[in-house]
Amino acid sequence: MKKITLLLFTFSLSASYAQLEKGTQLAGAQLNLMVNDMYYTKLEFGSSGYESYFGISIAPTYGYSVQRNWVLGVQATLGFESSRFTGGGVTYAARTLYTDFGLAPFTRLYLDITGKGKLKVFGAGALECNIASERTRYQDGSVVSRFSKTTVHPSLGGGIAYFGRRTSFDLSMSTEALRIGFYKIIRSHKK
Repeated sequence: MKKITLLLFTFSLSASYAQLEKGTQLAGAQLNLMVNDMYYTKLEFGSSGYESYFGISIAPTYGYSVQRNWVLGVQATLGFESSRFTGGGVTYAARTLYTDFGLAPFTRLYLDITGKGKLKVFGAGALECNIASERTRYQDGSVVSRFSKTTVHPSLGGGIAYFGRRTSFDLSMSTEALRIGFYKIIRSHKK
């Protein structure tokens, strides 16, 4: 039974149409949806009570397939978040600004889970470096808090990706963030 399963698995891999042949490039961006304490910014906007907030964190990403279904690449994180507290008429209204600037070399190893290679799961590893800052300013103009930190963390995770003819979308979760990514596929012209 094990030999038959192994034979079927090998046949399904060899018969599948692989979107990530050697030389294929991915260029796009990821959005941070949820983050841990390394990053300050994420995609959010809204208001509640006396507080309003807006944030965006985008990570331009480039990857190159060095072997079939194995990608090496780099991403840069650029984030901004603003939080305003009105205090309900109290004189201590404040505005806090958060920023992130990061760089992360990464690797991903994909595994086809459909016959034509359109849907793949992947494991990922990265070395995420980030400079985060926070500044709070009160309504009277005084700056009460100014904080900056530089962090370097190894990151492990995985996700699921859909590959179309010219684009790819993925959802990934790692030890540092939950991200959604959108990419353009640039195929190698080598035969």
